Amino acid sequence: VNLLEQSVVDENGVPIGLDGAQTINNVFWVTQNNPNNNLVDRLFGNVELGYDPTDWLNITGRVGTDLFTELRRDIIRKGTINRINGQFTDLEFYNREFNTDILATATKDINQDISFTGIVGFNINQRSLRRTQVTASDLSVDGLYNYANAASTAPTNHQELRRIYGVYGDFTFNYKNILFLNVTGRNDWSSTLPENNNSFFYPSVSASVVFTEAFDIASNFLSFGKFRANWANVGSDEAPYQLDFQFIPQADIFTQFVANNTFPHGGQLAFAATDVIPPGNSLQPQNQVSFELGTELQFLDGRIGLDATYYNTITEEQIISVAIPQSTGFESRRINAGEVKNEGFEILLSGTPVQTASGFTWDIGLNFTTNRQTVEKLAPGLDELSLTSGFSGLSIRAAPGEAFGLFGAGWLRDSVSGKPVINPGTGLREVGPRTRFGDIFPEWTLGVQNSFSFKGFHVSALIDIREGGVMYSGTVSDMRLNGRVEETLLNRGRIFIDDGVLANDDGTFRPNDVPVESMQQFWTHYANTSNTEGQIFDASYIKLREIRVSYSLPNSVVSGTPFSSINFGLEGRNLLLIRSEVPHIDPELNFFGTVLTGSGVEWKSVPSSRSYGFNVRLTL
Repeated sequence: VNLLEQSVVDENGVPIGLDGAQTINNVFWVTQNNPNNNLVDRLFGNVELGYDPTDWLNITGRVGTDLFTELRRDIIRKGTINRINGQFTDLEFYNREFNTDILATATKDINQDISFTGIVGFNINQRSLRRTQVTASDLSVDGLYNYANAASTAPTNHQELRRIYGVYGDFTFNYKNILFLNVTGRNDWSSTLPENNNSFFYPSVSASVVFTEAFDIASNFLSFGKFRANWANVGSDEAPYQLDFQFIPQADIFTQFVANNTFPHGGQLAFAATDVIPPGNSLQPQNQVSFELGTELQFLDGRIGLDATYYNTITEEQIISVAIPQSTGFESRRINAGEVKNEGFEILLSGTPVQTASGFTWDIGLNFTTNRQTVEKLAPGLDELSLTSGFSGLSIRAAPGEAFGLFGAGWLRDSVSGKPVINPGTGLREVGPRTRFGDIFPEWTLGVQNSFSFKGFHVSALIDIREGGVMYSGTVSDMRLNGRVEETLLNRGRIFIDDGVLANDDGTFRPNDVPVESMQQFWTHYANTSNTEGQIFDASYIKLREIRVSYSLPNSVVSGTPFSSINFGLEGRNLLLIRSEVPHIDPELNFFGTVLTGSGVEWKSVPSSRSYGFNVRLTL
């Protein structure tokens, strides 16, 4: 590291790359000269006006907005390898959500035992987005980031508008604060769906009973008990402008190792057509049906609490892009395809093991979740569906009867022993057919929260546990290929025979006895991106997620201030990776982000950060 930091530029001020071919920038050159800056402003709020024509009826009008703007500047200084003449990009986002509600609320006692609350309303939700980007390339003066200093500028702009109209109702019946029944319904009309299919209705029904009150069985042991059940239907629409073909103006075209070409080029404009066949008027709203059963129990006057839920959720008519042969001139088509079921349990167990007369309290909370995902069916003619694809055959796929799985090139294996088949000429493992390595989601997760309080001091710690699921790491692949991690030190300069089998002429197998030429050759093959299985790991982990320490000033001090409480606190997040099966990286890293179904794939990601904070809370 010190050598890299001292070797950023040569005696002439020319950047020194990480390799002799000058194709990879020194990381210290990038951090010192190529900053990414942003400035964010956000304003949100609402105005509400209410009127009570009677003592049981209220009419309310509410208007709210959430305004978000962001300015970004990404700089690539002159001299940067692969962008030798330098460039900078300014990006401006304007995002606004406008929400209006007019609703009437009736609250009435039907009789001495039953009360009723009813809400009917009308809603308009509008979301607008504007994005403007200018890329300035081939800078004349080093360090001057002004458009006049660029030989060419490539501006682009994009805007979209989305609007939903909705009417809704919410009706609740309460019997002696023991039995509750709630019925809701909403109908939306969306601008992003076809006119003939832009309306969707989604109702829900829920009921609960406090059985300890209903049957008068509350005691010192069981102090509170409640059962609840819920059925709900939720509809959703599509992103804007997905119903028809689009032609998008192009400001430049990306090339890997040379400067980008900008447009207009030779006086000619450039447009890119969408590579997705749009659904047209056949698109249906997406629909989700869920059912829940749950209970809330408290024991020993609240010292122990249990909140348990069983859920079953089926998502139908999912709006997705299905891959098609590129010989059609397109990559995919947008359709309603598939039905996915998620079924599982959520259990929250809380307790106070220690509570002393001196004021010391120890609280503990356990949050356990397990989910089983199953693809129930796909669109007609589909045996499986590629949800997200990556590199050298790496992909996340859905197939009926299975959860979303991680696929790629696996080792060729002996079906009897399960050991990899070795190439007799090289001693290296043979690459086999496409393999399903496992589910991308965990079998279960558990959060463990411990809190300790004593005379104004409060200390809490949260540990997160994930069990199951698999992931692919491109960072581990890269580091192993370059011999930069400790496992590549093993057997250097020694004879190494991989644990596998060799194929006999009669179709049987015998133990491998062919050594590899060198460990460099072994890792070059084992960690190559074309061999997906070499970088597949169990995604289980245990993390110290958070620690908080705070102190609340005593009332004798606060009473002389305008505040009801004053609290000072320190906190740290993502502090320690206690256990992980994935070497060298944070197993929570995700290359594809949260928008795509890309959990389980990491590709040379920026390392996750550990954060610390200090806060002061003043309560009026």
